[in-house]
Amino acid sequence: MDQDILREVMVSLTAQRKNLPEHADPLDKMYADNFHEQLDLLQKAGFDVSRFRIPESQIQSHPMTYATDDGEPIQYTRERYVSRSILLTKIDTVLGYFTLSDKQIGFRPPS
Repeated sequence: MDQDILREVMVSLTAQRKNLPEHADPLDKMYADNFHEQLDLLQKAGFDVSRFRIPESQIQSHPMTYATDDGEPIQYTRERYVSRSILLTKIDTVLGYFTLSDKQIGFRPPS
């Protein structure tokens, strides 16, 4: 059962990585949410993956307007975003962890 969940998550993460918008940076928070949903599945299957989560401090709103005197943002978007490189790094870390694990789980994600 754990192998099926692991396989499903690894395929989903590989697909997410391949299908991220190429030139979008930052990415909409929904991509981080999808990544976290996959981690939740692994957690429920008994894998400790909490260290792979994207910290809330890395999911941020962006400034919409700036004060003219000092350049400090005075109004932020309601939408939240994650850096493309942070998300890709986290996805690659999870894929690499389960591919190169000493436990020899046996899953090799498609390249």
